[in-house]
Amino acid sequence: MKTHTIIIPTKDRPEMLVRAVNSALAAIDTEGEILVIDDNSKTPAVESLAHVNDARIHVYVNENSGGVAGVRNFGLSKSKGEIVFFLDDDDEILPDYCQRILSLDPLPAYGFSSFLEVNDFGKTQSQKMQGRIRFSTGPIPDDAPLNKRIFGFNMGFWIKRNVFQNVGNIDENLTINEDTEYGCRLISAGLDAWYSAEPGMVIHTHNSAGAGNLQHITHRVTSDERAKCILYVCESYPSMVHHLGRTYIKHCVKSNQFNTAWKFTRNQHDWKVRVNLYLLIFLKSVAYRLSGKMQ
Repeated sequence: MKTHTIIIPTKDRPEMLVRAVNSALAAIDTEGEILVIDDNSKTPAVESLAHVNDARIHVYVNENSGGVAGVRNFGLSKSKGEIVFFLDDDDEILPDYCQRILSLDPLPAYGFSSFLEVNDFGKTQSQKMQGRIRFSTGPIPDDAPLNKRIFGFNMGFWIKRNVFQNVGNIDENLTINEDTEYGCRLISAGLDAWYSAEPGMVIHTHNSAGAGNLQHITHRVTSDERAKCILYVCESYPSMVHHLGRTYIKHCVKSNQFNTAWKFTRNQHDWKVRVNLYLLIFLKSVAYRLSGKMQ
């Protein structure tokens, strides 16, 4: 069996971290390891996990300063597995997911999966709901729409360690959407990818599900900051702006940056992209005003 690593970056989520680690322990075998990378939590991760005794767990304090991207990069530098799985500290990996991927022969360069979604907002017990399935299980077609090929690191993402070493570190210039940039980089490199239609993860949606647990990053980062980050990705991958630009426009409108949104749209060379973005500006401005989501 191939050696494998599950990397769990963590910051100020002591209760959720224990849940994540327990799920990881159920998912790996004797050839696996779990790396918990503590980004200087108020309650150190080693204390939160003091009662979880298993030699496969290794806890490190992050030595990088590049935000969550730096934490993941630090974890990858410490990993020993041939295959590396990503797990957020507020989510769970399903027990059979690692073994399903490790049994693939030949093994593609990277992949991700569908997931189960749990809404933890104000609920004592939540039902797991199946997230949208993008493909049937198997290789991801090269001609598939970009929005289906892009993934979040929390969507059961895994990568061969030697592929990561060749492609390079996750971009530490980004405070959010670093997974979008990395997905664009992998796609641009023409690497073979795999999709698992059977869920690999349980993703917990929450504001702060429990005392002492840090709220989800999507609730901590402003639309203005998200717009800056996705613009960086757009400028890095201009051939993908037909998809990436829609996300940029959405955050520009939400943060009242209409002039910036108009300028970005005018500068697009493809008239079809321009028309779609102009229409999106109008639709999003109406929707956000009516819903009160304009920042």
